[in-house]
This record gives sequence, C-alpha cells and structure tokens, in this order.
Amino acid sequence: MKKFLFALLLFSILLLGCTQKPSIIKANDSVIVPPTVQSNVSNLTNTSEPPAVVKSETVKFGAILPLTGTLANIGDGMKNAMLLAVREINGQGGINGKIVELVIEDSACNPSNGVSAATKLVSIDKVLAVAGPTCSGESLASANVFTDNKVVALSPSATSSKLTTSSDYLFRIVPSDSFQGSVAAKYSRNTLGAKRSAIFYINNDWGVGLRDSFKKTFVDMGGEISTEQSMMGDATDVKTELTRIRALNSDLIYLACYPKECSIALKQISDFGINITVLGADGADDPQTLSSLGNAAEGLTITIASSQNAVDFSKNYKSLYAKEAGAYTAQSYDSINLLASAVKSGAIDGPSIKSYLYGVNYKGVSGNIEFDSNGDLKGYKYDLKKWTNGKFVLLEKAG
Repeated sequence: MKKFLFALLLFSILLLGCTQKPSIIKANDSVIVPPTVQSNVSNLTNTSEPPAVVKSETVKFGAILPLTGTLANIGDGMKNAMLLAVREINGQGGINGKIVELVIEDSACNPSNGVSAATKLVSIDKVLAVAGPTCSGESLASANVFTDNKVVALSPSATSSKLTTSSDYLFRIVPSDSFQGSVAAKYSRNTLGAKRSAIFYINNDWGVGLRDSFKKTFVDMGGEISTEQSMMGDATDVKTELTRIRALNSDLIYLACYPKECSIALKQISDFGINITVLGADGADDPQTLSSLGNAAEGLTITIASSQNAVDFSKNYKSLYAKEAGAYTAQSYDSINLLASAVKSGAIDGPSIKSYLYGVNYKGVSGNIEFDSNGDLKGYKYDLKKWTNGKFVLLEKAG
C-alpha cells in the first residue's frame, strides 16, 4: 500500500510539472509572442522563436519567405528580423493592447508556391496584412490575390520594375531594379572604367529586369555589351555560357544570380581562369555561400539597397541571433514595424492600411520610407560592397 501511495504521489508531481511547463504554439510557423518578453534583446535567449502564449485578442500578420531553396539563408535572416520586431512590439505591450501574431509561409522563392502561400494567408489565416512576398516572381504571380482580397502586401525585397503597376495593394521597401541595374552600370563605367561588358543573368523576372536596366545605362554611357547569356534557376553547369563569354574579350561580367547559381558561376569562372572583374547584385549577398567558395569568390562586388539607420538594429540582431544581420534584414524589420504603426494609428483593414501607407513618412532602420502613387519607395540609395578576405567591405554609397 505504501509503495502504491508513493507511486501515486510521484505520478502527481510529474503530472503537475508537465502541466506547468510552458509550450510554444507553432502551426505553419505561426508564432505568438507574449507581452512579458522584454524589449531589451540582451535579456532574450538566443533563439529565433519566442515563447508563446494563448490569447484570443491578437493582431495577425502574415509573412512569405524563402525558407528552403537557393535563397534559404537570406530568407532565414529575414525571418529572424521579423521575429525580432514582433518580440519588441509585444514586449512593449503589443498594438493597442493586442498581441502580434506572425504566420510565416515558406515559398522557396517559387511563383506557384507564392500564390498558394498568399491565398492561404488571406483566405484561411485571415491575416490583416502581409510582410512579403520576398522574390519578384512570386510577388508578380500573387499580386492579384492581394488585390482581390483587399489585403496589403509590404515586401522587404521584391525589386522587379514590373511590380510598379502590378497591384494597388502591393508596396515595397526597396527600390526597383531599374535603379539597381543603372547604379551597377554607372559604377562599371565611371569607377571601374569598363568599356565592354558581358551580362550573365538568371532567367527570371528579377534577372531580366537587372539585365535590361544595366544594359540600357551601360550603352547610354558609351559602353558595349559583348554578349548576353542566361542560366536557369536550377543550373548546375554553366561552362558553355562561360566559354562564349571568355571568347569575346570582355573586361567585365555583370552577374545577376542567386547564391546557388552564383556559387556555380564563380567557381567555374575561377576554374576557367577568366581573370576579369565580376560585378553582381543583391541576390548574391550570402556570406555563408561565398565563404564556401574560397578564392573563387574573392573580389566579387555587389550592389544592394542601403540600410541607413541600422546601427542599433544590427547590434540587437547580433545579440539575439549571434550572427550579423544580412541582406534585407533591416527592411524585413521595418516591414513589421510599419504595418504595426498602421494598425496603431487606427487602420483596421486592408483599405485603411493602404491609405495609411500612401501617406506615411516613416523613419525606419533601412532609411526614410515614403511611397509614391504606385507603392514604390521614393528615393533610393545603394551600397557597393566587395568580397575581400572572407567578408564584404563597403566601397561606396550610390544613388
């Protein structure tokens, strides 16, 4: 009998311990952050997923990010930045007393997946607004989903010039590719003194947009395009394209690609002994991938939208995640805070959030944010960074 009572007591203690243990609510990467989380990130544990709390009164935002595929490293950093913003907002009591919930969908930077993610977020999860999509192709493909459902999508990173007229409900915190390609061409001609450039680009909306804008400005400035070569998103061998480029005696390769494809191109450029300047774009801003290439990545110079006021944000990000804030993390952080600002001001649905954004003048960590009549960012600034001894070094600011 004593053994039975002891066993019963022990079971009760264990059961009590289990029922009191906090849990993390996570469904399709939906994360709810309680107001008890401190806004000082130095007091937070080093995890990308905050503690959870059940609460019926929430403000629900969605996010569409590439958490798998060629841009997974960049997507993970953007996710971390959004979660940091959610932590800080909820640590300060939420929005008008309501907790922010973030429902994250993985698109893998695929247009079809992007449409599915957007449809789920607006139709099933009933989010108030979306931070994203990330890539240009999926943004273009899902634009009608946001328009038809009158839900605002605020992208931290989609840059295709076609997005300018794609949807009245799609905004972006980055400049159009028409500016990025032009900045790269001006740097090529004015600073590098390039006269004859090959263009090697990934054949999607983002790559084509950069190709066109770079080509126009480079030629307008008296340069010559020696050849235009394209690669598919799943390319594993680009020797044929590089053979053509090498035969035409160019003094520059303008390389518009994502990390996976860039790694293949850079490695084979090195293997071929093609010793000319390689100028890339924001899609290549993945230190993890570049570090794996050794000397093959040395000297790669890229253009990327500037993060002008990101000093404190970068410190907080590194304190929480134990790594540097990467590409589009500042813009991702701003996307959540800007949507929160809209709701805090009294916006209660898509149309009122849209009206708020059209009139906003917001100082974000990525810079001052104002939108024109198409939802495009007013003004633009780019950093030119060179991969040197295992890290990017800032060369200059342009724009």
